[in-house]
Amino acid sequence: MTNPHIDQPRIVDEAANAERIALDQQIRTLTDKLSMGGPSIRLEEHRQGLLKLQQLQEERGDAFRRSVGWTGTRQV
Repeated sequence: MTNPHIDQPRIVDEAANAERIALDQQIRTLTDKLSMGGPSIRLEEHRQGLLKLQQLQEERGDAFRRSVGWTGTRQV
């Protein structure tokens, strides 16, 4: 018999978990857009997309930490 809490962290903040899930979707959508941009995407558009992706990933990490009750600060 396995402990279900070993496989998944315990969610202590449902709002933060919902935020993380929404950010996951935004990250997937933006990643798809950037990867399918092809040669028609301008360099500056691609750069801005990558910066936005980095921001979303940082926000997602923060939301995850809040959702599982980790109070430590993000490693930069």
